[in-house]
Amino acid sequence: MADYYLHPIAGNNANSGSQLSPKQYYDSALRTLMAAGDRLFFHRGYDNPIVQSAAAQYLAPRAGTAALPVYYGAWGTGQTRQATVYKANAYDNMIFNAGGTQGRYTVWEDILFDGRGEVANSIYMGTQGANQCSDITLRRCAATHMTGSGFSMSTESSATGASPTNIVLEDCEAYANAVHGIFLQGYNNRILRPVCYGNGLTGPTGGHGVSLGATKTDLAASGWTIVGAGPIYSRTVTAGHTDAVFAMRVDGYSTRLTQYTGATPNTSTPANQFAISGTTLYVNLNGANPNSYTSTYAWKRTYGNLVLHGRMFANRWNRAVIYHEGHGLAADDWADSNFFIGNRVYENEGLGLSNNRGASNCWYGNVVNDNWLPGIAVNPADGVRIVNNTFSGNNSGEGASAYTAPVYFNASCANAVISNNVIDCLSRDTYGINVDPADSGHGGANNLIFGAATPTRSGTFTGTDLRDPEPYLDEDDSLPATIPIGGIPMPNPLRNAGTYVQGVTLRNGRTQPGMTPIGAYQVGRY
Repeated sequence: MADYYLHPIAGNNANSGSQLSPKQYYDSALRTLMAAGDRLFFHRGYDNPIVQSAAAQYLAPRAGTAALPVYYGAWGTGQTRQATVYKANAYDNMIFNAGGTQGRYTVWEDILFDGRGEVANSIYMGTQGANQCSDITLRRCAATHMTGSGFSMSTESSATGASPTNIVLEDCEAYANAVHGIFLQGYNNRILRPVCYGNGLTGPTGGHGVSLGATKTDLAASGWTIVGAGPIYSRTVTAGHTDAVFAMRVDGYSTRLTQYTGATPNTSTPANQFAISGTTLYVNLNGANPNSYTSTYAWKRTYGNLVLHGRMFANRWNRAVIYHEGHGLAADDWADSNFFIGNRVYENEGLGLSNNRGASNCWYGNVVNDNWLPGIAVNPADGVRIVNNTFSGNNSGEGASAYTAPVYFNASCANAVISNNVIDCLSRDTYGINVDPADSGHGGANNLIFGAATPTRSGTFTGTDLRDPEPYLDEDDSLPATIPIGGIPMPNPLRNAGTYVQGVTLRNGRTQPGMTPIGAYQVGRY
């Protein structure tokens, strides 16, 4: 195992790479020298170039093994802990290509990736062909001025391998990127204590602080073949898309198509369902012809991911795109069964939290305040959990007039649980919780809803508290353990205003037995 030190001014690539005789920059020749277990150090206080020849299509890191990961870090003195890395010659759209197996078993610490408005990705982490991207850890890294997203984990449209997994981002920062701060497609990944701000201003379809989404394919209004006399239609899809999990006719907020898994999809797919058999996709639009509509289907689920104790703020709305974006934290495009716990989401130019089409996502213990649009909006999705959050001062900016509540459900949702939340409304809010009366199964208990003309529009809600929460919240809208009453610290009357069946409390990231406070309790203090 060897260590290689870089110094962009005093180094020379003919040197040995020791601290006393550093190399100058990382290139394909240095990559060839490295092996599993090696370490590479960029120098703090300087801009470290990544140098690529035109002949080398992509410059990849050297992958390691489970027992011997390859380490990329920082050394020397500088004004910050991080060493800055940039692409010296932009022959491609990334600083490092860690796609497929090329970056597997690598650890990155204390590196600032500066895109300089010239490259799309800091480290490209994507499944390519049959090669799954996995087992990458980034700690205390930052990404800025990318023309795409700061950190991106994705699955290429032609991929047949599994989506990215076991990627960990700890204490990473993403700011002033054109699209998202962090973008994730994959399963069982962890984003811990991220800080994302100022992203999304120039993204071609907008952007968010953190965005999760399933891999999806948009289909034109053509190419469907009627099966027999109908109303089932079919089309061939790419081999890698045979694990399609959701489909939707794009017609406003149309009802999402659920999946039929019976043995005879060509004859038995029910109305408003889809089926996949081999490489054939079947849909039944209840008599409608899919050649008259654009449509979308999602494949390679994005599920089981965790976003914990982050801060997402001041993310931007690109007014040139069709939708109002700029959300703080988004489960977008059918991302389902993910966990968003203990995040501070504030002053974004879109929604605080967005749950767009993905089922069974869990939003626990977040503080969401002063966002331009609602604290959370749910588009066609079932089984969403919104528990122990504090929503305060949302629907406060441009575009808010389109919404009637800080907790807002569009039509065609079902079976949401909305419990133990503090929902502090503004005077413009008609409801605290807006649930479409045509939908079914929504309900919850022990929400504090203050300031709305009508606390809940529909659904089954019990134990609603109507008191003003403002005296019980601290300066960041969390619930402190104690508040001064007559100059004496006293237990906060709201902290145990609600109960939750699992009987645990989220306090500074630790679980403790006992009653769960209503609202978010001292969230994100780390």
